Amino acid sequence: MLTWLGIPLLVIGSMIGIGGLGLLAFGTTTQLYSATFGVAAALGLVTSRNVVWQAGWQRHGLRWPYLLALVAAGVALDGQELPSWLAVTLGVPCLLLLVRTLRKLPTLDADGGCAETRDLIST
Repeated sequence: MLTWLGIPLLVIGSMIGIGGLGLLAFGTTTQLYSATFGVAAALGLVTSRNVVWQAGWQRHGLRWPYLLALVAAGVALDGQELPSWLAVTLGVPCLLLLVRTLRKLPTLDADGGCAETRDLIST
């Protein structure tokens, strides 16, 4: 479950870092967009079906408020600017950690049981 909590944050960091990489050459700032947070929330929603929840209330009491908080943060931070060097410094490690995390993400079988780990990047 802790891995699932980190995936949306790694997506946000990766997207900001990739965007800042191109802007770093021009010496301009990197702007935050609410769509970045929306994509992260959507990926969190998709990957949440792979989580083995410890209790039934967690699926609704933790999953939905967390994803809605990401969307709300995106709306609140829309238009904020970061120095591009900071965006790249934070974003590149986020991207590497995101790829590593997605490669080891467990998936569910069609019958609801936990399947063996599969490589999401190569499929």
